Amino acid sequence: MNYKMARIGAMVKKKTLAAAALLVLMATTAHLKRQRLRSCYVRPINYARKEKGEFHTLVADLRQLDAERHHAYFRMTTEQFSPFQITATQILATRAN
Repeated sequence: MNYKMARIGAMVKKKTLAAAALLVLMATTAHLKRQRLRSCYVRPINYARKEKGEFHTLVADLRQLDAERHHAYFRMTTEQFSPFQITATQILATRAN
């Protein structure tokens, strides 16, 4: 009798593991489908951010190329932003020396 119970228990475990594996596979497949459906647009200004850094690419390029995006990012125009940039540059220059 114990042998049959052990065998039934092993079969139940195998079926449970198979069901769990199937659920994981289905969840992964659903996640990949959702991920493939997404598409995002990366503005050309942001391509070099990883290599050069945010300041060297974003701030300078936004000032020169896209005043509207500059205003959306900093919530101020380039004319309003200039005094802050000059002050920050002076403070950082004195701290560097």
